[in-house]
Amino acid sequence: MYFITCFEKDGIANVGGFADFGAMRTFGYLSTFEEAEKALNENWCDMFECLYKYAVIEKIEPGKVKGLVSKKEDRKWFLYDRERDGFFQIEESGAHEYTKNFAFC
Repeated sequence: MYFITCFEKDGIANVGGFADFGAMRTFGYLSTFEEAEKALNENWCDMFECLYKYAVIEKIEPGKVKGLVSKKEDRKWFLYDRERDGFFQIEESGAHEYTKNFAFC
């Protein structure tokens, strides 16, 4: 499954030793990466909500507890583009390498 989570901030700044993502919301999951990416590109259900600037798609395998931990290579980051009214892929910041899962935070 491909989970979509949106963030107010990029998480690079720290608050009390923890990455600061501001407000966070997991909008749901889709069965393919392509469909999840399309949902972000087209801003389905207004995921931007005048608040969320960043998003991540994480591949999380169903079933086993071990499958609930996403790996860095199983996720892609996106940034909201106001002109196109959608989220589009960006490079992942090195600040997120130790976070193993966002959808279930």
